[in-house]
Amino acid sequence: FSWLDEWFKRTWVVDPIDSKGEDRVLWGNKSSPEQNFGLVSFSRPQKRDTIARFANNQPVSFLVAGVDYSFVNLDVGLNQRFGLLDTMWIALDTYAPTLGESILPNGAVLPPGTRAEFALFVTQHSARLYVTLSYDVFNIWHSWWLATGQLLRSTPTNGAPWNITRTRNNHPYRQVHFFGNLRVRLDFEAPSSLDAVVISDRKISIRLPWNYINFTAPNRRAVLHDVPNTAAREDTVSDGLVFSVRYSNAWFSNPERFTWPSWHYVKNTAEMEQLKKSYFVFKDNQSKFNTRAIAFKDNYRFMLPRAAFFVSASEGLLQNDFDLDGSNLTALISENPANGRISLRTDGSFTYIPNPGFVGYDSLKYVVFDGHSLSVPNTVVIHVLDPIALLEEGEEKKILIFPNPVANFFTVISNQLLENIQIFDTGGRLIRTLQVNGYFAEVDASSLHQGIFILVGNSQNTRISSSFIKQ
Repeated sequence: FSWLDEWFKRTWVVDPIDSKGEDRVLWGNKSSPEQNFGLVSFSRPQKRDTIARFANNQPVSFLVAGVDYSFVNLDVGLNQRFGLLDTMWIALDTYAPTLGESILPNGAVLPPGTRAEFALFVTQHSARLYVTLSYDVFNIWHSWWLATGQLLRSTPTNGAPWNITRTRNNHPYRQVHFFGNLRVRLDFEAPSSLDAVVISDRKISIRLPWNYINFTAPNRRAVLHDVPNTAAREDTVSDGLVFSVRYSNAWFSNPERFTWPSWHYVKNTAEMEQLKKSYFVFKDNQSKFNTRAIAFKDNYRFMLPRAAFFVSASEGLLQNDFDLDGSNLTALISENPANGRISLRTDGSFTYIPNPGFVGYDSLKYVVFDGHSLSVPNTVVIHVLDPIALLEEGEEKKILIFPNPVANFFTVISNQLLENIQIFDTGGRLIRTLQVNGYFAEVDASSLHQGIFILVGNSQNTRISSSFIKQ
């Protein structure tokens, strides 16, 4: 739908916990469809902190955490290979140590003084994200469907139900999307933008979109914490995250809550923009959708007595043609001229040979081939002039300039013996004087700027002038 992801956009399915415009433009909500229709996404160079280290004889070696504009990230280092039948639970305490559930969905009791709002279950082939009943935002848009105990805020509980995170996307048909079923990838497999868990030989990397864990504005560490009996959806500032990892029947946690500096603007850096996979899908499939090239009319003026006239590619038939899908164009004759012969090259350059004795207007038609289809036929008008005949008409003293307008070179011919020619700009300033001493001269105009110029031919007894346009 757009070139760039658009963080400012709202989507009703996440709007109740993503409604503050002044914050929404400072982070990317990966669960908001309207924000993620671009071909280019944004990220920032991520600084990760080691928040815990453990002994070499423990199954877990370290915890490393970091945040960016779209995700909270956690690396769980391992001193042993994460086996095919292994399981891991990661409890997330997102705010306030006194709030949250103390017992995981599998019955494991969290370490003393630790509670959690979310729990992530990981295996080699699957991952599921759970939320405590009181903090479950399912049906938040359709508040009349909220279940008993769904308070939209964390409360201290011991043994309360857990629910897989999910959302209702289409009210009339009651479509429920279990986004808590997360994508798992082994590190040697092809990456995807949907990867939430990546399992390596000695590390498990996790990234969770902010909205999945009820952050309303990660730029200021704000999380959902609704106040009862008010129309608004309130939030509060988190005092940091605690990750409690349950692996091989042991607990591993960061001793201090993980926090990050708030941000109030998005720094524009070269590393920030990233081409998404959708960009390459779009690029690779563009050839399937072709727009015909457009051929624009061309006019040429040729002056006898030359027998053949060559026009280079820079001034040829393709020089003003256009194709939306690219610039690899080929010119093809569709109708030959009636009063001469033409030899057309694929790059648009050509040689035109008028029939003997022909003076006047001739025409031809050509089409542009862009590799997929032909353009509408285009007409080329060729005007063949006989300067001697023009000069001999009447007794008037004449000087002719052709071609006119001028690209780089032009020819001057007169019925008077010219000693020299002078070129003036429209302000009367002399630009150049060329010695001729004849009736004919070739002039290099490549150094002239675009505009109108006056050419004066000086003979022994008179001065003759004409004007020309420099393209």
